[in-house]
Parts: sequence; C-alpha cells; structure tokens
Amino acid sequence: MIFLIKNNLLKSSIIVSIVCFFIIIYFIVQTFIGKYGLATLDKKKIELQNLIDRYEENKADLILYEQKIKALDINNIDPDVLEGEMKRQIYYTKPNEIMVILPKKQ
Repeated sequence: MIFLIKNNLLKSSIIVSIVCFFIIIYFIVQTFIGKYGLATLDKKKIELQNLIDRYEENKADLILYEQKIKALDINNIDPDVLEGEMKRQIYYTKPNEIMVILPKKQ
C-alpha cells in the first residue's frame, strides 16, 4: 500500500507514476508474450492446423480401409490365392513343402 506524503507531493506522485508505469508494462508484456499472448496464439494456431491435417489423413485412411473391407466378399476371394498369401506373410509351410521367397521387383 502506498501512502502519500503530504509534505512532499512531488515525490509521492513520482512513486505512484512509476508503479503505474510498471503495471502497464506488465500488462503489455503479458498481452504479447505471456501464456495467452499473441505469440502463443500463433503457435497454437499452427499446432491446431497440424492436428487438423493429421485428422484428415487418418480420415482418408479410414475410408480406404473401409472400402477394402467392403471389397472382401467370400465370392470374390480365391482360396488358393488367400492360402498362398497367408503362407507368404507368416512363413507357414507344411512338412513336405519348400517355400521360396523372391525379392520384390523395384
């Protein structure tokens, strides 16, 4: 609490002015640099845009997977191709079989 000195009004007004000046500077700094300031707002906008982009990518992947799942119909699947793919992916062979895995063409 600031007490005004009646004897020296000039000294008291300077002290009050300095305190008000520092309070104003504090609010200006908080406006631009503080936790919810303008600089932080730009960072949050960029972060939000990145999250929106990731959401759109995941949404597109989900649609693609849904289309692939819908395309899987028991009438469309060849059992021999399915068995061959299964053996290739999990390296499963019967005791009397030999598996030869060729490199993929590039």
